[in-house]
Amino acid sequence: RAIKQLDAVHPVSIAVSGLLDKEYKYAAGADIVGLQFTSIPAGTFEFPWDDPAHIGDFYAPAQAIGKPFLANIYVYNIAKDVYIWPKDIPKSKGRYPTREEIRFLAYASIIHGAQGLLFNCYRFDYGEGLGGDDISRKKNPKQWAEVASVALELNAMSPVLLERSKELQEVGVTLDGDAKIESMAKEHQGKTFLFIANPSPQDVELRIQLAPDRFLNPSIELLPEKQQIHLRDSAFTDSWLPYEVRIYEVAS
Repeated sequence: RAIKQLDAVHPVSIAVSGLLDKEYKYAAGADIVGLQFTSIPAGTFEFPWDDPAHIGDFYAPAQAIGKPFLANIYVYNIAKDVYIWPKDIPKSKGRYPTREEIRFLAYASIIHGAQGLLFNCYRFDYGEGLGGDDISRKKNPKQWAEVASVALELNAMSPVLLERSKELQEVGVTLDGDAKIESMAKEHQGKTFLFIANPSPQDVELRIQLAPDRFLNPSIELLPEKQQIHLRDSAFTDSWLPYEVRIYEVAS
């Protein structure tokens, strides 16, 4: 409130780590909330809130606040960050998130209402060691390329992603299978786009059924490869690798 009294023009944003109630009270006074999902590798250890199987629970408090929020996704090796990494866990246990993990967190964040994405890395000296890890193009070209490829894909999909999100059932699509998944549908320029993500470290398989009265003579492509999907009785079965996101473009 004090900041808004000094400057009523510029928006105030706050970065929130984890699910601490007191931090969300501060977030209620901001215009934009930035939620820091540390990384999938971190979820194995000291950060139980960073379990992708519960990513919806992670974002639920921000949705309840009713203000725009950004997903702040860590893309560096947090074992190199003395500020975050637990001292009793060997640094050799840390690793960089993979491209598939970064891509999953990006799309799963959008599925749960994020209106913007930040890919986070930083590096400076806390006095007792380095905080963060620089993955800039010059310092770590391999990891930079992984993040950049996800950002380029999201940018190419932005006209679709800016459309209103819908439940799969709203657009006449049902899933048959026991696996827990994250999903949304978008409609853009007469086509339906299905985003289905696997939040599990195991492979999953699902049968996807299109409502015949909704989709007449449908054709489906897997994006971004534009691979044609073959239907039988307006349905098909597909499988997902751990943390894989599959995007389908349906025309009829």
